[in-house]
Amino acid sequence: MITEEALAKLGYRKYECTPPSFPHGDFFMQKRFTDDKGIKYFVEFVHYPPIAFRNGSDWGEDWMAVLHVNEPHMTFEQHRPISIEVAEKRVEAFFEKMCCQYYETYEEQRA
Repeated sequence: MITEEALAKLGYRKYECTPPSFPHGDFFMQKRFTDDKGIKYFVEFVHYPPIAFRNGSDWGEDWMAVLHVNEPHMTFEQHRPISIEVAEKRVEAFFEKMCCQYYETYEEQRA
C-alpha cells in the first residue's frame, strides 16, 4: 500500500503541488535515483485526495507515479500503481528500455 509514511521511509521528500504541475494533486513525494555513474532520474509519487461527487459517490485517495526524463524530454506516468516497489521497477525498466540519458553524470558535475 502506498502511503506518505511508507514513501518517507524509503527516502522520498514531500513537496506541495503548485499549478500547473499536477492538477488536482495536493502534494507529491520525490526521490532521486543514482548509481556509480551519476543521477539517473527523479521519481515523484503524486497524492490525490478523496473527491466527493454530487451524486453521493466518492473517489478515494489515489496516487500516480511519474518519471521525468530530460533527454529526450518525456514523461512516464503510472496511474494507480499497486505498490511503491512495482512502480520503481517499472520506472527502471522504462529508463533502461528507452535508453534514457542520465539526468546528470558525476563527470559533468566535475567539469
